[in-house]
Amino acid sequence: MKQTSAIPFNDDIEKLYRFLQLTTIPEKNFHIETHQNLQSVLPTECPPFRNNFYEISLVTGGSSISFQINQQEFRTPQQYIVLTSPQQVRSWKGIQRDLEGFVLFFDLTILEDVRTDN
Repeated sequence: MKQTSAIPFNDDIEKLYRFLQLTTIPEKNFHIETHQNLQSVLPTECPPFRNNFYEISLVTGGSSISFQINQQEFRTPQQYIVLTSPQQVRSWKGIQRDLEGFVLFFDLTILEDVRTDN
């Protein structure tokens, strides 16, 4: 079994953006982005990494890609939704830069913000 200590770990959304070399500064506990904006700067392949927050990726069109979550490989249809939770190891390859849809990143501190607003 692989040691996860050598796998990059992003403890917040901003650190993920730095890891992926993105220039947008996201909110601390919540960020939504279009796939079109992300793929213009993302590598077509990404080595394994882990996050300490949730991700929901909704793809409404584009080419199929290959990605891994916890060393299980998936090949996507043209439309799909992927939910990942903290600590899951993920990677991808074969992005054709034609994906359409949205990616939502959030952590559970967003619920604290909702509770304090009431």
